Amino acid sequence: MEKIKLFVYGLLKSEGVFYETNLKSKITERYKAFTKGDLYYLPNFSCPAICDGSNIIEGELLIFDDPEILKIIDEFEEYYEDSPDTSIFKRKKIEVFLENTKKDTAFAYIMSKEDILKYGGMKIEKGFF
Repeated sequence: MEKIKLFVYGLLKSEGVFYETNLKSKITERYKAFTKGDLYYLPNFSCPAICDGSNIIEGELLIFDDPEILKIIDEFEEYYEDSPDTSIFKRKKIEVFLENTKKDTAFAYIMSKEDILKYGGMKIEKGFF
């Protein structure tokens, strides 16, 4: 069975409430990780969002054995696999880097820059939320 790899950079990180109540017991591995992109804060949603870009974004790589975890996270992120155009975030595979410089790919929930700006996104220059 293929492991599910997920790059998280905001409310799903290990400091978050959703992590404690819905993810912690299902994670098999967790690593500090980075990706390239632009990070924004969405005041209307009280959460961050990333889009394509060239800055370094800090986050975590979470690894799960159970593919059903995606259904739980999709619901939280308001991502609808059968109707991605109506979803707030899109689930997409992206390139991630671990502290040991190992490169990998993982799912992440992202937005287009156009949508981020439409929702009043404010750029976060420091690269982490």
